[in-house]
Formats: sequence, C-alpha cells, structure tokens
Amino acid sequence: MNELAGRVGVTEAALYKHVKNKDEILLLLVAEIRESLFAAISEATSSDRSAIEKLGHMLQLHLSYAEARRGVSFVIISEALRFGVPEVRTAARKLVDDYVKLVSDIIKSGQDAAEMDRSADSEAAAVMFFGMVEASVTRWLFDESLHPLEEKGAAMWRLFKAGIQTDTAAARTVQV
Repeated sequence: MNELAGRVGVTEAALYKHVKNKDEILLLLVAEIRESLFAAISEATSSDRSAIEKLGHMLQLHLSYAEARRGVSFVIISEALRFGVPEVRTAARKLVDDYVKLVSDIIKSGQDAAEMDRSADSEAAAVMFFGMVEASVTRWLFDESLHPLEEKGAAMWRLFKAGIQTDTAAARTVQV
C-alpha cells in the first residue's frame, strides 16, 4: 500500500481514506477491467457483421486494448488468482467466465448461421480464443520486439478461423 501511495503521489493514510486494503483495490481494478474491456470490444459484438467477422474484430480490439493498457489487465487477473480472498477470485473468475460466454454465444450464432462448424464445442473454442489472447499478451509482455501483437494476432486468427469456419463459409469469404 505504501508503494502504491507513493506511485500515485499521495500518502498511505490518504489512500486508506478511499480504500480499506489491497483486497478492495483489486476488486475495484477487476471491476474497472470488466467495464473497460467490454466497452472496448462492444464495437465488434454489437455490429451487424457475421459471427466470424465479429470474432476477428473482437480479437483485434482485445489485443489493441491490452497493448494500450500495457497488459495490466492480465497482471491484475494473475494477482487475483494468487490472492486468497474469495471475493477477488470470484470477481476475476466472473469476468473471465462472462468473456468466454460472450465468445461462445458468438460461435453458437455462427454455427446456427452455418458459417462455423456445428460439431465444434462452442465453449471449448471460446476458451481457446481467450487463451489465444492471454498467451499472445503474455509473450508480448516478455519481449515486444519478438512478439508483436498485431502481427501474431493476425497469424493466430487465421489458424483459429480455419479451425472453426465451415468450408462453405470459407469459400464465401475468399470470394468477397
């Protein structure tokens, strides 16, 4: 708390006027991440695009969000996982679960529209999508020059899309 107070330019006592402890700070940070992340990806999820286009755009927006925030969201989620406070873990888990559900719902709509493979497990594919983002951002945080987010994101997207898109939808995409 002392280090945090110093970084934001206030005394530790002043910080405690606003928050009780580290648990509350983490809860506030997880809530802020939820709000800002879902706002950042809403452009993709609320559009009239096809499901496959929504997912591709969502990936781009999420990677841009992570890059703009210097990966802080993943650091906070990691801290929440390490933290023994049930409220912090629950808030972080709900954030991840809601993200995975959103992606899974988009995949299901793509399956209903016959643009995505109906035999694919939508939740498993959604977890893979989330993992793609998480792994990419983690590697980028270690060394930006060896793992540029935009370039690697595009390469991962091509692989993910090839694995979930139906042959008919892929043929339509190529023609466009």
